[in-house]
Formats: sequence, structure tokens, C-alpha cells
Amino acid sequence: MAKKKIVKIGWLALSEMNDPLLIPPESLNKTFPARAGSNYGMCPSILDAKSQYFVIRSPIDIEVGIDKDYTLCGVPKNIEKGRLRDYFDFFAQMPPHVCRHNSKEYRITQIKLWMGFASDDKNVMLTVLPPFLHPETYDRPTRPVIGRLNIHDWPYRHINYAFEWTDPNKKIIVKRGEPLCYIHLTHPDPEAVFRFVECDPA
Repeated sequence: MAKKKIVKIGWLALSEMNDPLLIPPESLNKTFPARAGSNYGMCPSILDAKSQYFVIRSPIDIEVGIDKDYTLCGVPKNIEKGRLRDYFDFFAQMPPHVCRHNSKEYRITQIKLWMGFASDDKNVMLTVLPPFLHPETYDRPTRPVIGRLNIHDWPYRHINYAFEWTDPNKKIIVKRGEPLCYIHLTHPDPEAVFRFVECDPA
């Protein structure tokens, strides 16, 4: 059997804040490990599919809603007043005129992941996706806005998880360590194995 190609993916923390700490990407094969004796868990096609998906976990507690003008409001109870600016640095909102139907009702909110990714291999594509295998995220009032980029041609670009708000009466509540989103990696070699390497910002 031919040895599989190892593709190193550099990841870099793009925040200067010491706290909270970013949590490294985690393979779905680690999140949902295969169980010996389970035909489902040991299925090669399932293992292969999961090897391309990685969980991005929230580095902070999030409790945020939107007001009648679809502007962000609210903060977690445990956020100190002196850290409010740091907290809101994790969010961005697109102006209504660049959103669907040019409407504030479809205003796009972004949670900044404060991570950048790069690869020396050409045509490594990264797609940001919702955490669709984690049922604890299903009731979030969000409609994801999917994006994809080539991390060889566009290295260490800020990666955000973007979405439209589907229910303005509901807050998004995420505890530190819970899934925010997935990243999906693809390579021209379908058998390639991805390995993350944390990079020095210097």
C-alpha cells in the first residue's frame, strides 16, 4: 500500500490578547473516535470523510443578541467591564447594503476566529462550515454564510464564521470550548492526510 501524502497546515493565532486563549483545531476523528467492533465507526469511508473536517471551538463564553435595528447587544455575565472592548473585538457586522436583499433583516454577523491558515502545497482549499454533527448547536438562530479560499495563495487570512440571524428574539449562547464551526480541507490528492502545525507569529 502506497504511503499517504502528509500535508502540513500552518495555523497562526492572529490576536494579541493573552486571554482568552485560542483552542487548536481538532479533527472530527478525535472528536468522534472510531470504536473497536463498531462497523459504523470503523467504516473507511466515514473515517476518510471525518479526516477532512476540523472543529473550531470557542475561546470565550458568548452570549449575544440583536436589537430591533439588528445591531449586536448583550454580553456574558462573567465578562469584566474592562474587557468589553476585547469581547466585542470578536464580532463584526456587515452593513445592510451588502447583505441579501439589501436588508437589515438579513444582516450578516461574523464571529472572528482570530486564526489564519496556510499551506506550502498548492490548491489546498479551506471551507468554513457550521458544526453540523454537534446537536448542541442545532438551536442556534443562525443561517450560515459559507466561504472557501485557497490557503496557499491567500495565507494567514483572518477566518470568520459568518451567518444571518434567523430569529431576532433568540440569543446565541456558546460556552468556551463548545464548537463554533468546522473547517473543511481538500487537496488535489484525495488520499492526503492533514497535519496542523502552530506557527510563530514572528
